[in-house]
Amino acid sequence: MTRYLHQARGVNCEPGQVVIGAGNEYLLLLLAQILGTDQKVVMENPTYLQAYRTFCNMHYTVFGVPMDKDGISFQEVQKHEPDIVYTMPSHQYPLGIVMPLKRRMELLGWAAAHPERYIIEDDHDSEFRYKGKPIPSLQGNDKTGSVIYLGTFSKSIAPALRISYMVLPKRLLKKYHENCGFYASTVAKVQQEVLARFMREGYFERHLNRMRGIYRAKHDRMSQELKKQTWVHKIYGDNAGLHFLVEVETKASEEELVETGKAHGIRLYGLSANYIGKREGRGWPTLLIGYGSLPEDEMKESVRCITDVIKQIEEKNKKI
Repeated sequence: MTRYLHQARGVNCEPGQVVIGAGNEYLLLLLAQILGTDQKVVMENPTYLQAYRTFCNMHYTVFGVPMDKDGISFQEVQKHEPDIVYTMPSHQYPLGIVMPLKRRMELLGWAAAHPERYIIEDDHDSEFRYKGKPIPSLQGNDKTGSVIYLGTFSKSIAPALRISYMVLPKRLLKKYHENCGFYASTVAKVQQEVLARFMREGYFERHLNRMRGIYRAKHDRMSQELKKQTWVHKIYGDNAGLHFLVEVETKASEEELVETGKAHGIRLYGLSANYIGKREGRGWPTLLIGYGSLPEDEMKESVRCITDVIKQIEEKNKKI
């Protein structure tokens, strides 16, 4: 795993720094026993709410801060004076922003200025990128041992596998062994051995190359279908990952779209559902449209179903 992380993501680590666990939430719970519970965390907003809920359950003080075109606002980070910054610099969920080098260096400089500051880098789906060169990890530029790196095999192999990993800075290893070293692993040894062989013998790399081709074809097909629709105002966040963000040109609200779709057996996801607190400054309603598990030959019909939902709402509103 350390060889793969270094070659694919530029992560610098040794085997003893890697902690395996069944899901990122479990690893974050372990982290609380290493860092302690009296912590102030700043997160991007919108964000991955499972991490937010986990931090809240750990009794951390959590602030969701706005983002700009380069990712999490560095001014907001400085204003809140946190102990931890949780960020997804290589492909932010759900907005898809890729953090440029300047902002990354600002965050690393902030962390380096105090020995008890840390950055949690969640690199959740870096394997699937369709435009531009792969983005190296933030951890690879860390010179002070301030970045805690999180990754998972849930998207690259299968969600049912439930194998995630955390790369700890060397300066936290003593605390880890003292506070958590007696816990049994939540991932069965046989699963770890199978995965190790899968990676060691080159199957994982071949699998990723095959899946990149499959997902790129799905990405392009879904993009083509969406661009044909008159209700699509803007598509973004589509350079990587397994979903699009689509601004819908309609007078209907995001909640109306989601609820009407649900009433007709169509599961739609709104961007607002990923915010900590209320979404401010709304423009067009925005939907997250995933395509990873959707067969290509069903995409046209799926987009047509969304079109029908929008038409039904607009016709209903005309009668009011």
